[in-house]
Amino acid sequence: MIVQPFLSRSSYLNNVALSLYPRINEVSDKGASNTCNGEDWIELYLDGNAGNTSSSTFDLSGCILHDDNGPDDSDAFIMKNGTRINPGQYLLLCLGGEDASNSPRFGIGGYDQITLLGKDGSMISSTGPLTGRGEVDVSFAYDESSKTFVYTSTPTPGEKNVVTLLPEPETIEDMRNRLIAQNEMGNAFFNMDEDGLPVEGGFHDIVDLRMEVDSMVWDQMYEDQGYEIYSNFISAAVTKMDDESTVFLNTTNPGRFRPKGQSTLYLGTCTDKSVPYSIDFDYHNASQTLFGVQRAYLRTHIGDPSFAREWAQHRMLARFGLPHLRTRKVRFFVNDDYVGLYDLLEAPDQDYVFQRSFPNFDPEYYALYKIKTFTLGCGAYPDATISKAKERINETSNPPYAFERGDHRSKIPVLGSFDNNTVSTSGFFDACGMEFFGNFVSEFDDVALAYVRSIADDNTTSCGEFLVDEGLFDRDLGVNLDENMAAFYDKHLGTNMCIDSKCSNSDLKDDVDITNFLKNFAVYTSLLNQDSPLGNGNNYYLAQTSGLDDKLKIVQYDHNNILSDLSDIVCESACTDHLIHWSIARPTCRALESNQLVGPLLTDKELHSQYIEHVRQFTEDVMMNQTFLDQLHSHLNAIKSEVIKDSYNEFADQFDLELDQNSNQWAYVLDGNVSYFPLLPAIKARSGDIMKQLDAIDTGSVPPRDLDDIKFWEKCVDWQSEGPAKSACYESCFYDGCYRPEFTIPAACDEERGICTHGVSDALCEGVFNFGRYDGMEETFEGSDKPSFCFDVFFLGATRLAQCPEPYLTSMKSSGVAPLLVKENPFFLGAIIITYFLFLS
Repeated sequence: MIVQPFLSRSSYLNNVALSLYPRINEVSDKGASNTCNGEDWIELYLDGNAGNTSSSTFDLSGCILHDDNGPDDSDAFIMKNGTRINPGQYLLLCLGGEDASNSPRFGIGGYDQITLLGKDGSMISSTGPLTGRGEVDVSFAYDESSKTFVYTSTPTPGEKNVVTLLPEPETIEDMRNRLIAQNEMGNAFFNMDEDGLPVEGGFHDIVDLRMEVDSMVWDQMYEDQGYEIYSNFISAAVTKMDDESTVFLNTTNPGRFRPKGQSTLYLGTCTDKSVPYSIDFDYHNASQTLFGVQRAYLRTHIGDPSFAREWAQHRMLARFGLPHLRTRKVRFFVNDDYVGLYDLLEAPDQDYVFQRSFPNFDPEYYALYKIKTFTLGCGAYPDATISKAKERINETSNPPYAFERGDHRSKIPVLGSFDNNTVSTSGFFDACGMEFFGNFVSEFDDVALAYVRSIADDNTTSCGEFLVDEGLFDRDLGVNLDENMAAFYDKHLGTNMCIDSKCSNSDLKDDVDITNFLKNFAVYTSLLNQDSPLGNGNNYYLAQTSGLDDKLKIVQYDHNNILSDLSDIVCESACTDHLIHWSIARPTCRALESNQLVGPLLTDKELHSQYIEHVRQFTEDVMMNQTFLDQLHSHLNAIKSEVIKDSYNEFADQFDLELDQNSNQWAYVLDGNVSYFPLLPAIKARSGDIMKQLDAIDTGSVPPRDLDDIKFWEKCVDWQSEGPAKSACYESCFYDGCYRPEFTIPAACDEERGICTHGVSDALCEGVFNFGRYDGMEETFEGSDKPSFCFDVFFLGATRLAQCPEPYLTSMKSSGVAPLLVKENPFFLGAIIITYFLFLS
């Protein structure tokens, strides 16, 4: 496809005059060999012809180079003073380089448009939209003969353009056939077909992935793990386990890889254990894949003593007909040194994976957006956080921020691995957890700083636009549909909540694929996954697959905490004793309407009934499917001997609990305070309990109370209960006037004294003994007539607390007034920090 360049002056300046101005001459959105360390690049050129002499040097000082996000975006690149280009000169700009004054910070998307503005904002040059055909060693270049931009397979950074046209674009039918064939290349490697079933000739449960890396590069990557910077590897091979002579695949060309993750990376580095990686096999050679896989993730088993939750979950999703990522076990070696036992997953941002998930997607109108941690709660940041950000607003004019990848980040301290015989697991992780908490707060503070810079003094920028612009609501695949996604965020996420028990203010069901959403809710519910949209609003992608009328769909990821006690951590520690009995009718932590994505659908009785039937289908056809349970048992047997060798083997001596095919005991208490949840028995226990719930629903005997009678403040409802869990505090402190979502501690019950408290962060309380006060401290707390006091809250640091006002005699719920819980944003800083400390990624 040929695209006519847009040069704003071309309508009124002739070619001679045009030569007086520099033009964007060549753009690489996938990088080129031996250029800019493989990163994207942009080349400017000033024509030396048409009488343009050496005296016609063009001063680029203050000129602005930007992508689709526009000149006002924080990543728009402003040329530093003294930047000049001479006639006949090529100026090469490497994107993402170490020197921010010479390197644009934005990345070039496959369908972006790159524009150069004068310092007065006038248009100088633009590429027009790229058309998605870029790849390594293919650039979008200006063709002098046709006066258009074309793709060329002979990029010439810093030199005169050489145009070698690409073959004509493939037809949609050809594209689909190619992607289907690419997907089939991995069937035997993953030993998994599109229905999650083993295939004939499938590889053994464990193979070895052996990578050769320059030793100095590998050492430096270890030192800089927290930067998440790409490094090249020389070659990679897949071999039979413990048999290097049996080679299944040898990628003789180089590729690139980097550490990748949030808590998994931070805690892995801090404890000196294995860390997760992202690998691009095709980066330097577009035809090189790992059995069709262009990009893969290596995930550790932090928080999953079964080492099988991710492996099992995606096979269950496939059996249920939902989007999934194929995964398999590999032992990872670098330069013949063992690194760890990993799950190798397909990266979701690959066209063949998207084609498998959505076979009829429109290649001209599709996208995959990742919901990241720091998208939660935009627009509801605590006042203290905003005040702190405003104080820093002039700190630097051209960040990168702490939440962005790069060597500007602080290094993660390596505190060293621990001896199980001398230091408890939880005790050691507390040390690294404190470090992670501090880092998390720094990143959160920079999110607030970016927010203040983008929105505080600009009422035209919305939260959705801010998050998309900053890459916090990130397009991982497809064409630019940023405007649509930003609008969805502003309409349904952020601070938007149901205003009543029927979510009458929401039209979410008009904007999403209802079947896809309800089936995903059914899976989350059945597997007790609160680390999801069902609970903390985390760990999912939103997919757009066709035109403007298309409905958004959920794509799941990150399942290392399914069927574990994480759900009670996300919701309430008191849930632990009856997690297995969590009501499928009320699967949210509190009221259905308290959840932004669940409430607008499940408060609709008809949709709720459809959801219950999806729970039934998933439980009967997947969780209780004997061939699947046998497959899982076989996998656990196959990896048992290797689990002990991995750095995350703290519970390896309990691994036989994973292999008990007759047990449905889902939880064990070790050493008095550490719970162990074997995966296979947990699946059996939960599926058995769900079937009892379904039977009771069918016979009309459950719930003992009508769903409408369950109190909005009840947490993790036990379907067998006849009333709310007992609490010494009125409505567990979730009554109006006590629950304050904007507070660091929105509401908490002191069960011993029956007192409700809430509070905010207060640095002046640092060093003050618990229940003490500092000089000048306000006598009373905002919203309360009770005296305030200092308290050091574990992992939240210094806080100022106060007893809540006394509750009204009439429940706000029963009086028909919507409680504050469902009017405000439920995602507050304290909950996010606590949740993410506990091994979320």
